[in-house]
Amino acid sequence: MNKHIIVLLIVFSLSFAQTENWVYQYNGCMYAFLDVAYSVTYGADGNIYAAGFSKDSTWRDDFAVISLDQNGVERWVYRYHASGSTSNMARSLVFGEDGNVYVVGNAHSMSFFDLLVISLDQNGIERWIYRSDSTVDHWEEVSAIIYGADGNLYIAGKNNIPGSWGDFTIMSLDTNGNERWKYRYNGSGNHWDWAEAIVYGLDGNLYAAGRAFEGTSDDITVISLDQNGVERWVYQYNGPISGVDRAYSITYGLDGNIYVAGESELNGPDFVVISLDQNGIERWIYRYNGSANNCDAAYSIVYGSDGNIYVSGTSCDSSYDFVVASLDQNGTERWVYRYDGPGSNNDCAHSVLYGLDNNIYAVGYSYGIGTDDDFTVISLDQNGTERWVYRYNGSADSNDRAWSTAYGLDGNIYVAGYVTDEISSMDFTVLSLDPITGTEEEKAFVRTSDYAATIINGPLLLPEGKTYRVFDIMGRVVLPNNVKPGIYFIEVDGVMTRKVVKVR
Repeated sequence: MNKHIIVLLIVFSLSFAQTENWVYQYNGCMYAFLDVAYSVTYGADGNIYAAGFSKDSTWRDDFAVISLDQNGVERWVYRYHASGSTSNMARSLVFGEDGNVYVVGNAHSMSFFDLLVISLDQNGIERWIYRSDSTVDHWEEVSAIIYGADGNLYIAGKNNIPGSWGDFTIMSLDTNGNERWKYRYNGSGNHWDWAEAIVYGLDGNLYAAGRAFEGTSDDITVISLDQNGVERWVYQYNGPISGVDRAYSITYGLDGNIYVAGESELNGPDFVVISLDQNGIERWIYRYNGSANNCDAAYSIVYGSDGNIYVSGTSCDSSYDFVVASLDQNGTERWVYRYDGPGSNNDCAHSVLYGLDNNIYAVGYSYGIGTDDDFTVISLDQNGTERWVYRYNGSADSNDRAWSTAYGLDGNIYVAGYVTDEISSMDFTVLSLDPITGTEEEKAFVRTSDYAATIINGPLLLPEGKTYRVFDIMGRVVLPNNVKPGIYFIEVDGVMTRKVVKVR
């Protein structure tokens, strides 16, 4: 097993100084060359967890989960290969409120495509494995797993049963790995239908986004279920030319509305954002088209604690650019940021987050000069002004890509993907960035608006003479005198007024 941690002390002088804390690369087997991290999260225990796949000495792909501490030191590596399968892959993971890790992916061979859900404790010890029955159905793809505020797990993907190419599917398990229910939606075209993303709303309902084949093409599809898997409503968007329309990401805003990002065919296609209310009623549609009238798409969306929406993806002018756009709650464009890397070729932002420091962080890849795709992270302020651009090029001067990012309660950025090494080829990679200056003494959270995060160390103090509620990050009401370290939102007299980060 080859693995190494590289600590680089390079300071980039851009809009702000920005420093790489560490880079962790994992090569599962010295004779294999393909290891990739697709998902990363920062646990409430202060450790980092990443999931993806890693090849073994027989060239089979193993389901892989790795945990690191805040210094990039490997805590443990978990690998799993399902019996009878040729390939296993983890796509998404979540750190549950119960302190355990839940990871979802697939195991497949020429004859089956099974769903895998694996639960580990914080020490990487396997708690249970759930595997779908390939004699009944085939999970051709799985996209996401979330931990609901009700303490259950929810999974989104594409499930194939006899007579259907693949249904838009949402499934629930309890935290012991027992199946609670499974919901399927088959479009009228009886073709591929796919749930790409899922969110648990503050109203206690589920919202999933993806696509369904209706008639002759894909339509953007958003479906809401209650906690018991009962369908509340189905929303579909068939774009202006009845072409291919797909959703890739969904978020539930603090304003109680739903926001969906994807692509819609018109100008080949367009970057699109759609907002719905809790009842599935369309509020507005935003479209963005690059000057080349070529492929534009939005892949990730978040609702910032400043009350605005931030979306990342790609858009084509003379080449494909790394794009981040911001809209207000009414769908009015605030700004669009475009980054055309030094190679003026394909650049793309896969994922975006709104940091506790009230800045925006988008990750993906950007084509360099003589380096192919570089692992790329870009930070912007709330007004769309570039703070810094970080590029990482593996030693092979070949493809390097970032897929997922998380903002730690320690104030650092964690990014997962892969980096191509000249010896070990594509390595499962997690790196940490200091979002501000790279010096511990100068790290600070600056309060810039009423939605900015307030950092507290002691008890939570609330105003007297007012009606208030405190919500945790999963949307559950908690007692003010019982808050543990974490993120909380405070509602005063029916209005969400404050985000608080309790550090101890």
